[in-house]
Order: sequence, then structure tokens, then C-alpha cells
Amino acid sequence: MNQVNLNAKPVNNLLTMAIIKFHEQGYTEDFFVKDEDTLYAQSSPELIYTDYMKCNIIQFYDRLTCGYKCMYTVETFCGIKGLLLT
Repeated sequence: MNQVNLNAKPVNNLLTMAIIKFHEQGYTEDFFVKDEDTLYAQSSPELIYTDYMKCNIIQFYDRLTCGYKCMYTVETFCGIKGLLLT
């Protein structure tokens, strides 16, 4: 029998729906930034991307962290596409 965590906070539906939409459009990689201009892929943190295009997609209130976040789509010039949450 599955137990329900009564202390769990709800997930932001806007964020969830946006991630699903962009995954369907091929933005399947997750990125993170260590400094202003260097982008890393979550799946291969040893790879560094310095040539990429970032588009501001959506700003939302994150109920899990109780703060505002931005989600960007990212396209590297070598063809890898994904999402970046800041």
C-alpha cells in the first residue's frame, strides 16, 4: 500500500506543464551554470558549453522553495537543446 506524505508541498503546475511541453519539443537536456558564461549539462558535467543561445521563457513562483524562478530554453551551437532553471 502506498503511503502519502502529508508534509509534502505541492508542485508548481505551471512549471510542470512547461517542462512537459518543452520536452516534447526536444528540449530534453537539463543545464546548470557555475559562472556567468559557462553552461554545463547535468548528464555530462565534464562538458563545458560557452557557445549557446538562451531565451527567457517563463518566470514563476516556486512553491517548493518559496521564491521566484526563471526557466530558459537553451540551444547549444552543437545542437543540444535543454532547459535551465535559475
